[in-house]
Amino acid sequence: MKENQIKNIENKQLNNKRTNLNSIDSFKCFLYSLLVPVLFSAAYTFIVMMLSYIFKIDYEVFTNHWLVKGCMYILNSAAFLCIFLYYYKKNNISFNDTINIKTKFNAISIVITIALAFVLVFGFTNFINLVDYVYELMGYAPSGDLPLKLNTLSNTLISIVLWALLPAICEELLFRGIIFKGLTQKFKPLSAILLGGTMFMLMHGSLQQTVYQLVLGVVLCIVYYYTQNIFYPMLLHFLNNAIVIFMGFLQNESAISFNSAWSYIWPILVMLVAVGATVCLIIGLRYNTKNKYGNAIQTEYEVFKNEQNNLSNKWFIASFVVGIVFWVSNTVAGWFGY
Repeated sequence: MKENQIKNIENKQLNNKRTNLNSIDSFKCFLYSLLVPVLFSAAYTFIVMMLSYIFKIDYEVFTNHWLVKGCMYILNSAAFLCIFLYYYKKNNISFNDTINIKTKFNAISIVITIALAFVLVFGFTNFINLVDYVYELMGYAPSGDLPLKLNTLSNTLISIVLWALLPAICEELLFRGIIFKGLTQKFKPLSAILLGGTMFMLMHGSLQQTVYQLVLGVVLCIVYYYTQNIFYPMLLHFLNNAIVIFMGFLQNESAISFNSAWSYIWPILVMLVAVGATVCLIIGLRYNTKNKYGNAIQTEYEVFKNEQNNLSNKWFIASFVVGIVFWVSNTVAGWFGY
């Protein structure tokens, strides 16, 4: 088996195919994940403006149509997929050797991944609502509305496809498939996981999504780290978004009030229990997979690290400066209701 793997690697090298990712790939793709969706959005906005002018439709009415808004969300996922495909083609990277997509699944790992999705959503939802309420008291205007009203089952199913399935595939290919895996070649596992989660949070670019997206990003990195199969973070990501959407359908028109001391305390207690349950599930996943991720290419990477460390640091600084500016600008816009 090992001889066949060595021959495959040698064949890829003869064909000038890259068989591993590195931290430079991570920071480049993170920077692209911040800039390309903005360019797509600007182009789409220009097209919408032209269409509203040509057909003499009021711009505000036109942009508030669910189909126009929905296409904007689809473009965000398309932007991530385009980055992934373009980067792989441009840099002649071997898909099979770098993206871990395995057809053999572990039933216990699937159950643990599903359990993680439910624990994260139901354990953190009320705490996040509390955080959003505090933001509102501070003058921030959080908004989580979807273009489609979740008042019918058909709208809910369409929303699950557009805002759960597509992001789960496109974002995971980029953020776990390239960004996190490249980080593991420069940083220790814990640092790579925290850094990958932070990048995922900054990409979402707002104060409102800081806490939960950081937690979700970290857990997604951990799941990928232990399973070595991108199917599992895709499954977790999809279930997380789908559960939230379906909860919106079931709780449509419901309101959450914080009018007593207990209403502030119990979301925190539930969140702490969820943290404990998440840790237990991750430990279970670790023992079930018994993974030693990255050891096979660590020696090869150390040579690369010594040659390219300065370049990696420059991309790190550039991408994080843009990421922080992106987060701050969106947060300020949210503070003033834009």
